[in-house]
Amino acid sequence: MNAKLFINYRRDDTAPYAGRLYDRLIAHFGEDQVFIDIDQIEPGEDFVEVINRKVGACDIAIVAIGPNWLHATDAAGKRRLDDEEDFVRMEIVAALQRKIRVIPVLVGGARMPGRHDLPEVLAPLSRRNAVELSETRFHADVNRLIEAIEKSFAVTEKKVEPSAKPAAPPPEPTAVKSLGSESKGFPESSGPTKPTEAAELKEVGGETEAAPVSFGDTTEQFPIQIAPPRWESERSHQDGVAAANDLTTPVEPTQSTQSRPAIPAVASISAMAALKEPAVSSRKRLIIVSAVGATVILLLTIVWSFTRPHPLVGPSEPSKPAEPKLTDQGDASAQFNLGVRYQYGRGVPKDLRAAAELYQQAADQGNAAAQNNLGALYETGQGVPKDLAKAAALYQKAADQGYAQAQNKLGQFYYKGLGVPKDLGKSLELCQKAASQGNADAQNHLGWLYQNGSGVPKDLGKAAELYQKAADQGLPPAQDNLGRLYDDGQGVPKDLGKAAELYQKAANRGYIDAQNHLGWLYENGRGVTKDLGKALELYQKAADRGNAAAQNHLGWLYENGKGVAKDLGKAVELYQKAADQGNVRAQYNLGVLYENGQGVPKDLGKAAEFYQKAANQGDQDAITQLKALSR
Repeated sequence: MNAKLFINYRRDDTAPYAGRLYDRLIAHFGEDQVFIDIDQIEPGEDFVEVINRKVGACDIAIVAIGPNWLHATDAAGKRRLDDEEDFVRMEIVAALQRKIRVIPVLVGGARMPGRHDLPEVLAPLSRRNAVELSETRFHADVNRLIEAIEKSFAVTEKKVEPSAKPAAPPPEPTAVKSLGSESKGFPESSGPTKPTEAAELKEVGGETEAAPVSFGDTTEQFPIQIAPPRWESERSHQDGVAAANDLTTPVEPTQSTQSRPAIPAVASISAMAALKEPAVSSRKRLIIVSAVGATVILLLTIVWSFTRPHPLVGPSEPSKPAEPKLTDQGDASAQFNLGVRYQYGRGVPKDLRAAAELYQQAADQGNAAAQNNLGALYETGQGVPKDLAKAAALYQKAADQGYAQAQNKLGQFYYKGLGVPKDLGKSLELCQKAASQGNADAQNHLGWLYQNGSGVPKDLGKAAELYQKAADQGLPPAQDNLGRLYDDGQGVPKDLGKAAELYQKAANRGYIDAQNHLGWLYENGRGVTKDLGKALELYQKAADRGNAAAQNHLGWLYENGKGVAKDLGKAVELYQKAADQGNVRAQYNLGVLYENGQGVPKDLGKAAEFYQKAANQGDQDAITQLKALSR
């Protein structure tokens, strides 16, 4: 088989599965036939064109769908699939538009999203029959996937292969031929697809479709989770929330008026030719006319059968989703997914208490994702009384099952002593376990531990390596942390251009620390062309979302009229906001304004108060000014 395969996946959702699948596929088809990443796009290249070209060069696209695939969000809280510049989305769109084979592969217990769950441009993906890979039968499942791929490509080759011999002239019809209509992350249905003995194929509308293939019971290994809060460093991590797939999607028919089986050609050309033959007897002509007439009627019947409206299997989807009943859910996976819907108000009224109740039911059955999400509710006191010890216990249960996000969260708890005794050794061990599974948050946190020598010997090179792994998965805090290392030349050669590039990536995703850091580079012309207007814009974005450092920097621009009209009142307002958050430079700057009566009435007492706050944090300028005031 010479088919070229492309594996589409999201790093923070299905990276471990995608890597294992890639290894198996290259072992079978060869390394040159399987592509897993568009490694890089050269400067100046149009990334849309590059993706179209590279994906279009393949014959089959495998879309790995994990529990976090549908609802993964960026740092600004926007769903990634709704971002037109999201690489995962662009690759799938390219495959669909190029009309190559697209096979959704469901891992980690994920379910196939319905059409209404997807952006319009991805809606055709919901009609693709999916393959499930279970953790317990991974190798056997991949073997069946390979079998399905080989059958799929064999049918495709057979359809496009030109005949080596010229077609023989049609025979004289003796009877009318009977017409037989032969009857991608996880499958769309009202429930899981029933197992089949082997992969089957359907031909639909001239395009070969893989029939549903289920490979044993899937385990709920990596369903959706709530991401952890930040570490102690203000730039080490950003909160985020991911949600589970909606299990209530009705089945969409795989056969519709848009894609219906092609009607086989009827051998009627010879019959029409015979009608024109003068030597044909009237009796023979009558037989032929009757045959042709019967053929036409049969054809019309078939056409009508496939073009008339077909009802959906099962109950039709209501215009407004009905509120599910808690008692209707019979298994842990359904309870978990319904809990996510109640937690975020997706199709039902938002109800954190109901979400907690459903998570509890699923957690009691050992569902790791539910244990993790319920732990997060207890951690934050949403829907249940805040209880850090209870949260830690739930994270522990999920972590014991190898649930990476829970391992990472529990590592944070041990680092900070939340709900458990502080234990840097345990924190390190748990973060390493999660990081080894490709968890980007854990890689970033582990990098922070190595950068600061917390629980491990300080190792800036190791920190840079871990930040790089997480940054490669698109994690904004890691991109920002790695940018700081390049900015300062710690663990890596100093490279302000590289720092600016990394800050820009994180800033584009709405990460406020990176917006502040990039603003500083533009303000001072470090690694980029000096641009006070750009600096002002970036500071404003971060300041509006409460970043104290950005508020201080923006206040300084207003105080000195840099890139904006001088406005001491505005400067005081911004310094005050930052000082209230403990920003040492803002406290000092505010002290200067009160000492000199700029933007505020002169008040040496107030000045001394702010100098003292800054001095308590070790600010030497504040210590000097405080001494000067006391003379």
